[in-house]
Amino acid sequence: NLILRLGKYGNIDDKGIALAYAPYLATHSDKRLFIADTGNSQIISVKLNHHTEVILKIK
Repeated sequence: NLILRLGKYGNIDDKGIALAYAPYLATHSDKRLFIADTGNSQIISVKLNHHTEVILKIK
């Protein structure tokens, strides 16, 4: 699966996911992504989910 975009540049006071400098990432088995944002001195946990799902029948 491809992650197209996650967050934007900003500081801790901005709305949404604002990242200043995030050099470290980690994943968890329950589909969470952890982002270590050293620029804002925070760790962000993001729940990954599908926006679109297509199921095709095989003939």
